[in-house]
This record gives sequence, C-alpha cells and structure tokens, in this order.
Amino acid sequence: MLASPADILRDYPALVENAKKAGREEQAKSLTAQIEWAKGVTVEEIPAPVVTYDSELRVHVNGETVQIWHTPPAHTDGDSAVYFEKANVLHLGDLFFNQVIPFIDVRSGGSPAGYLKALDAVIARVPADVTIIPGHGEVTDVAGLRRFREYVAGLIEMARMARAAGQSRDDFVKTDVAAYASTAATPTASRTTSARRTTNPGAEAMRVLVGSSGYSYKEWKGTFYPEDLPATEMLRYYAERFATVEINNTFYRMPTADVLAKWACETPKASLRAEAPNA
Repeated sequence: MLASPADILRDYPALVENAKKAGREEQAKSLTAQIEWAKGVTVEEIPAPVVTYDSELRVHVNGETVQIWHTPPAHTDGDSAVYFEKANVLHLGDLFFNQVIPFIDVRSGGSPAGYLKALDAVIARVPADVTIIPGHGEVTDVAGLRRFREYVAGLIEMARMARAAGQSRDDFVKTDVAAYASTAATPTASRTTSARRTTNPGAEAMRVLVGSSGYSYKEWKGTFYPEDLPATEMLRYYAERFATVEINNTFYRMPTADVLAKWACETPKASLRAEAPNA
C-alpha cells in the first residue's frame, strides 16, 4: 500500500539523511518534496481509486478482454497479474523479476512464501504459450517464469536450512548466493534485436522500447554520463540515447502541469512511464 502522510512524516526524514549520505541528491530532493506535501495534506484529500476489486476484474476495451486478478502477498500485499486474452500476453509487474534479483517488500506486506504461492497460482492459470512481460528484465515465456519460481524456492530453502543450523541473520545475509542470471537459462521466447516482435502467431506485432528503471544515478557518471554532467541535465542526456525510461516514484496526486511540461521538453522523442511502488 502507499504510505500515508503520517507514515511519510515519521519515516522519510531518516531516508532523506541516508540518501544524502550516499550522495543520491535527486532521491533526497524527491523524498523532501514528499515530506513537504505530507505536511499540508490530509488523508481525505487523497483521491480514492475509481475502480476497486476484491479478487479479480475483467475490462473490455478496443476488442480486447483484460483479466486482472489479485495474488497472495508476494512483492507486496497489493500485487495483481494482468492477462490480455486476445493477445495472449501476461503482465506481472513486480511479481516477476526476470534474471534480476527480486525485491520482496516485507514492510508493505510482501512475503517470500507468498511469492511462491502467487507464482504457482499464475503458472496454473495461464496458457502454456503465453508471452510474459516482467516488471524487471526481458520479455519471456512460462519456462522463464518457472525458472524464477525455482530461484525463489531455492533462496527460501537456503534460509530454512541456515535457520535450522542456528546461523544468525547477519551471517546468513553474507552468504555467497549464485547470481540469478548465472543459474537461469536464457529465455527461449524473449531474445530480440528487432524493434518489432511477433512471438505469437496471429497476434498483432508490438513495438518494443528499451530503457531503464530510473535515470538519475551519479554512479553512472564516467561510464554512461560524462563526469561533468549536472544532475539537472541527466534526463535530457538519457532521452537522446534511449527511447523510454521508468520514473519509479510515488505520486500521491497527479504530477503538476509544469512537471509534465518540463519532462516533455527534455524528452521530445522518448516515452516516460510513472509508476507507484505497488503498481
């Protein structure tokens, strides 16, 4: 769930300090802006969702039927899978980190055991030939999702065995775990160097945009960004080289027209996707 104004005022000042100590100035600014917002807003002023559902929902749009179903607590307690029937495409968001180490947000209700239940439920429900879009990593298939499921199961088993052996939490987190990418085979249905892909016969071709989750990383200076590039110019520089970027931030209200205009000016040929933590 999204943080309430009270939670922001309680927790975010420490996060701001941590971001400053780590040199993440843009993150510190973003967190500070949210603190200022929380000081002047009440819960009643936050717009309520237009559509809600307890377990699942179907949306019919442009000749497509979209199934949305809630899963057991996994990445968070607010995860949903989205299946496009006609296209035979499944979007899992942060329920699926393909060849990327997953983040399980326990503070937001996430659960390792729940992750396995959610993945098992998804695998049992979708067609064997479905194309799967993860929240992070490359587009893949059911085999790729199964590999991710086995990786999560392996981590849980390692933790269980360590606990049974009396190993401390601090010692366990230092355990040398094989990188997910090295233990998982290359997805069989996802590799493409083309801007168009048609893995499903009869499905309409879709345009694939390549980008990253976020762009404001000082660690990229000297490798991707020039050493002397100001942080204020990072988005413009990025957009000249990649067609899309995820603005991985939390919007408790719609961005202002000025913010959107600034982004549009800096990214005339790119695509921006703004995402809340549990989207």
